[in-house]
Amino acid sequence: MEELWHAHGVLAIIFEAGFVAGTVTGTMPDETGQDDVPEIAVRIPGTWSCPASLEKSLPKGFELSAGWLQLPGGDRLRVFVHPPDDDFADIFTAACRGAVPDAESSRIRGYGVNLCLAGSGGSIEAAQRMMKGVAAVIRAGGMGVFIDNSGAGHLGCDWLDLAGDPDDAATFPAFVASYANGDNIYSVGMHVLGLRDAIMPRTGDREADACVLSSFLLYTIFCGVADGDFIGDDKEPTHRVWGEDCDFPPPGTPMHNPYGCWRLEVFDG
Repeated sequence: MEELWHAHGVLAIIFEAGFVAGTVTGTMPDETGQDDVPEIAVRIPGTWSCPASLEKSLPKGFELSAGWLQLPGGDRLRVFVHPPDDDFADIFTAACRGAVPDAESSRIRGYGVNLCLAGSGGSIEAAQRMMKGVAAVIRAGGMGVFIDNSGAGHLGCDWLDLAGDPDDAATFPAFVASYANGDNIYSVGMHVLGLRDAIMPRTGDREADACVLSSFLLYTIFCGVADGDFIGDDKEPTHRVWGEDCDFPPPGTPMHNPYGCWRLEVFDG
């Protein structure tokens, strides 16, 4: 069964393990030189013994070159390598939506290296560029992908399904995760797409809360919202939204959203 959201404790474990500190600073200049564009950062576990063993398995049009993954058409992503550690396999399986099959779990526990990709984010196009790069590495033997920007995890087969979807909406489940903490449910990762995250009060109905949050976030992708807007179902408004700064996850980490977040307040008429 797919989890509707992660417990806040999963995010705490990720922070304690240092998974949001070692790869990127959180922002970077984009290709045009603009400062403070959110950086997309991901980790792909595999068993490659050297760069050559990865490069020879990459799909046609992709190649490794001096610390970069070159994509067809001229785009490129930065490449880092992290050695295996005692935490990653547990973090990864906890981050995946739903139970990870035993065979996949055992395979991931046997990983020998984490290939990390990083590139400028802040737009649907940037997210899709990263999706293509990750898909190429998975086809070359990657076991799955961990998203540093949200703490989301995906098995390789699931990522290939998302990457093969031409709809812009596929970027949402690829890069965004939801967490519950106390009285609230909130998202992390919308800055990858250049948008605010969202936080809303829990009602006690897990399925309904998850539906409201995800529907609202998808709406912001395609339609946009403004301060004070009302949102709801086809009968009546249920919430009013207000923009605010985002101080958690903290600045300087890949999970921080520099665009802020939307707070959904229950509207009772």
